Amino acid sequence: MIMKVVEANMEAIKKAYLKMKSEWNILDVGGGDQPIRLATHVIDIQPFNEEGRTGVMGRPTEKPRFTKETWTQMNMCDGKWPFPDKFFDFVWCTQTLEDVRDPIFVCKEMMRVGKAGYINTPRKASELVSGMNEEAYAQYYNGFWHHKWLVDTQGDKLIFESKNSYAACIKWADQDFVDILNKNPKLGYLELYWKDKIEAEEKFTLKSGDAFMELKVFCEELKRNNGG
Repeated sequence: MIMKVVEANMEAIKKAYLKMKSEWNILDVGGGDQPIRLATHVIDIQPFNEEGRTGVMGRPTEKPRFTKETWTQMNMCDGKWPFPDKFFDFVWCTQTLEDVRDPIFVCKEMMRVGKAGYINTPRKASELVSGMNEEAYAQYYNGFWHHKWLVDTQGDKLIFESKNSYAACIKWADQDFVDILNKNPKLGYLELYWKDKIEAEEKFTLKSGDAFMELKVFCEELKRNNGG
């Protein structure tokens, strides 16, 4: 397991959190399990928890700003969100886009309702490593069982590639691959600050042979370019 990637990513998220200002109107996109304390609003498929979730992001002395009234329970891919254009000063979206059915639509809605924001996801390389969690049979599949997308960047553009059976089931990551990610944790996660717009697109691969070879070449290049 690439623990150093997980640890480094958590530190990156904490640093991003501390850059936000308490006077901002903030939307947490997909914060159902761990909504951030500074969020004034949350949108998630899960309902508001009456006991109050406070998440891992936030100073212990901070009282959560979101309430039952500012918690929107909906599938965020199903249609326009119930917020006016540019209603939020900042949109927080961490560990969410790799999960949802239509990340391109979610990016469009974030742009519509927000002026700026922060995105964090696992990067493609870490989704090709098995045993990433303690769920049942995690040693037999790559990344996390519920993730739908391999996410990476081209410059400032987000690229979403379907996490197909080749990506999920073939053992791509040998020990050299894992050692590289532990030595260079930023190869395993991405973070993107945006203002006004998000560039995002879906990558389509129509032939099975091409899908296989693209993953093979990706892994070989990662090792070659990083001393593996």
